[in-house]
Amino acid sequence: MDTLKREVIEETGYSVTNYTKVRCYDAFVKQNDKTVHHVFVLYDMEVGQRKELHLELENEENDSLGCSWVDLHDLTKDNASPVILQLLQEIKNEFADSVLNASSYENWIVKEK
Repeated sequence: MDTLKREVIEETGYSVTNYTKVRCYDAFVKQNDKTVHHVFVLYDMEVGQRKELHLELENEENDSLGCSWVDLHDLTKDNASPVILQLLQEIKNEFADSVLNASSYENWIVKEK
């Protein structure tokens, strides 16, 4: 729980007060001739007040540029990551027959924002 709390506050500024439903998914993402296997863990979380986020860049890179709230209805394959697409499937209960199968995305384009 300490690692989860630390990562969420570092990436978003929110403190985790509770979490449930830990689950793990994977997806194969192919971009050009390279295939990357992504493994991701999802949690249902309750968060506390948001603290001001101070991003520290190392070598001009960072894991996150912060967070923003987006209406679920606005998320599509054209503007979301494989993690978000898996979450949308879960929310719609479309994953029942394939929950243990890895997702595969051919010719994925990495979003710049």
